[in-house]
Amino acid sequence: MALIKCSECGKTLSDKAAACPHCGCPLSAMNEHNTPSTAISSTNHNASSIEQSPKPKTGKKVNNKNHVIAIVPAIGVIILLVILILTHTICLKHKYSDATILKPQTCCYCGKTKGNPKPLVKIEFPTKGIGSLLPIPTSNMGEVNWDDSNSFNVCVGNTTKDEFNTYVKVCSEYGFDVDYQKGDNYYYADDINGNNLNIWYEGNNIMKIIIEAPRKKDPDEQEKTYSKETTDYCDASGCTKEGTKSYVGINSQIEYYCETHYNELIDMMSDMEEDVGKGSYSKRTCEECNREGTRSIIGISGKTEYYCSTHYSELQNFLEIFE
Repeated sequence: MALIKCSECGKTLSDKAAACPHCGCPLSAMNEHNTPSTAISSTNHNASSIEQSPKPKTGKKVNNKNHVIAIVPAIGVIILLVILILTHTICLKHKYSDATILKPQTCCYCGKTKGNPKPLVKIEFPTKGIGSLLPIPTSNMGEVNWDDSNSFNVCVGNTTKDEFNTYVKVCSEYGFDVDYQKGDNYYYADDINGNNLNIWYEGNNIMKIIIEAPRKKDPDEQEKTYSKETTDYCDASGCTKEGTKSYVGINSQIEYYCETHYNELIDMMSDMEEDVGKGSYSKRTCEECNREGTRSIIGISGKTEYYCSTHYSELQNFLEIFE
């Protein structure tokens, strides 16, 4: 059995059929146009054409996964280089400090050194200024870092650990023994005038000495100093002035304030103790006036009574007389 096409409707039917099942065209009328061999040949030809049709050429497929794998390490390397540069672990350009007798020239960024420490030179201790308060060490070799009327900084070489300890002892005998701190390699102390002395043993037979005059106080700081008779200080947070004004606090304890903070406190309480209904702190009325009762006390009857700050202070003073 072969398949043929109907000459009328073009649809496929069997060559054994008497007529087209789709349009009813007799088979005899179709024989002039289709034969089984022609149909089969045509069918085979079409199939062969399909099999032999060349596949369209396409470009080579790119493996994106391999590209990503290759890019990630490169990004990591770039990030690491940026971090190293920003943290000065590696330097694009070194910036060296001056050499001292303690260390050679050193890069301010990465710590790389070059050259050697400076050689020791002969030094002289000052005969005036604050440096003149120091005893003169055994060695006169080293380096003076700076010297002015308020400070003196020097490194003394050719000094053993025993000579360092001996020098510390002599400094203490010179009066640098106030609030002292002493360790194996350091000594800190003041004298009675507030001059501050710091001594370190740096190793490599080098001793470092710094003495500084007490810092002068500015006018604002001088206002905060107290007389020896001062017993009460301002209770305002952060204030260290003398408390010359007293006020009974919320906890019924007497508080002391300087003139400035006392006036601020009174102004604040005045704002709080407006007429009842206008204030924001309390809606209770003072037992003695029409101001708000912002302070409370247990009365003789055992009930809580409320007073403004003025009458509360008067009541407290009155009660103290009978205590």
